[in-house]
Amino acid sequence: MRALETIPGLSIHYGHYLSHETRMPLANPRPGGARTVAVVKTEEKALMSTLPRPALDAFQHDCDVAVVISNDSDLKLPIEVAQEQLGIKVASSNPHPAGRRSRALKQRSSSN
Repeated sequence: MRALETIPGLSIHYGHYLSHETRMPLANPRPGGARTVAVVKTEEKALMSTLPRPALDAFQHDCDVAVVISNDSDLKLPIEVAQEQLGIKVASSNPHPAGRRSRALKQRSSSN
């Protein structure tokens, strides 16, 4: 990321994570035992609550190409709109291991 930050005209917009305690069901609860367990769940949140930054840049025609590195399935529609309706090339990459990736956000690129 530090190397990318040296490129003139390139901007990087970081998301952030929120953690909260919640209860989740056990995969194999013991008979007569607890069926849930307390866990700390961490979720990726977009920079803006209503419109993610890549979509905002696309709507304002402030970019020619966007690269989205995320596992946030909420970005699926803005990515599709930027590609299909605004003609912006969008490449996406999911940083999570294959078994933990959002099915809604498949790795795709409009340049394929």
